[in-house]
Amino acid sequence: FRLLKETTMRGLFVVFMTLWGPVTSLQKLPISLCARVKSIHRPSTQLRVAPIDGVLMLRGGGELWSQYLSLLDSDLALPTKAITAALIIGSGDLTAQVLEKKKASAEGVEVPETDFARVLRWATFGFFVQAPWNHFFYQILDGVLPPTAEPFSAVTFAKVAIDQFGQAPIFTALIFVFFAVLEGRGLQSAKKQIDEELFEVLLKNWAIFLPATIINLAFLPNQLRVLFLNAVFFFWTIFLSLTVNSKKED
Repeated sequence: FRLLKETTMRGLFVVFMTLWGPVTSLQKLPISLCARVKSIHRPSTQLRVAPIDGVLMLRGGGELWSQYLSLLDSDLALPTKAITAALIIGSGDLTAQVLEKKKASAEGVEVPETDFARVLRWATFGFFVQAPWNHFFYQILDGVLPPTAEPFSAVTFAKVAIDQFGQAPIFTALIFVFFAVLEGRGLQSAKKQIDEELFEVLLKNWAIFLPATIINLAFLPNQLRVLFLNAVFFFWTIFLSLTVNSKKED
């Protein structure tokens, strides 16, 4: 029981630090950005990770956050990003279901039960699709167009354009296909959703992710980009979850 309690507390704390970490990390960027950007394409110095115990949890999040960053600089970077995405995106769908319940209650209709299978589907999407896709996308993007010391350079804006007007439509369509297949609705259902809803979803995507992507590509090193994206994606998941599931009962 003690082990289960400690594991749960660690998981919740990592989710909190994942959402808050990119914001606090921005405070350090003016000093360390150039050095970290230069280290993106070469192996970084590994930090020694101390065992996590109950004492560490009581000391605050500094050490845990440092250990999390060290994982992003290690061979476990992709699994770390995948687990983080699963936790955050699953939480986003759970939040969407809370909103659905409030809406149903306000409308005087039957309040649905929490669909934990749906939460698991979104967490699965985060683990197997969102994190790996963006992990490798940012690596390829930086390989083709290496980061510049000046944040608002022509290279940065070219990368933003590639991300939002090239990658984003493909990835959004992939989301529709992923859930149509996973839920057994088939590719025809996915095609119908893409035809009817993709452009509308992209307009909302650009309203949120265009400024977020400028910040992400201009100021954050490669190691933190998926993490920052996860923090923004929490809120985007709420919208997408409601959109993807809006036709489910039709």
